[in-house]
Amino acid sequence: MSIGGYAVQTRLDLKPEAGEARLALYDLSGMTNADAEAYLRSHAAEDLARLQETDFRPRAVRELDFEAQRAEALKLLADAAEDGKTLEPSVQELLAAVEVLKAKAEGGDWVAEADLATRVADSADLFWKLRAFAALNNP
Repeated sequence: MSIGGYAVQTRLDLKPEAGEARLALYDLSGMTNADAEAYLRSHAAEDLARLQETDFRPRAVRELDFEAQRAEALKLLADAAEDGKTLEPSVQELLAAVEVLKAKAEGGDWVAEADLATRVADSADLFWKLRAFAALNNP
């Protein structure tokens, strides 16, 4: 008799009130049970610490300094003078949306977190336009 590959089904019952779950998945194929157990014993503490300390939020969200972004936007609008007036509604809408999404994301709303990351990434073009107008109007 030969034992071959077989399917393993795993069911996780998570409590929504826990807020989050972090999982580590290992590929221990090709190892004996004893080797796999030894590997897990020797790496478990380090892997658990890394898993707990890792910030899985999008980089744009992790690195967002909203007050600095707001200050930069307002200064660029002022420096852009007349040319900035056409962009001012877009800037004000962006700042309002980012402020709301940031508050929701900080409250654990992962959808708001994803939307915030998208908004921040999509705002790059707007900020480059502002920087260009500021440079032209306030050298």
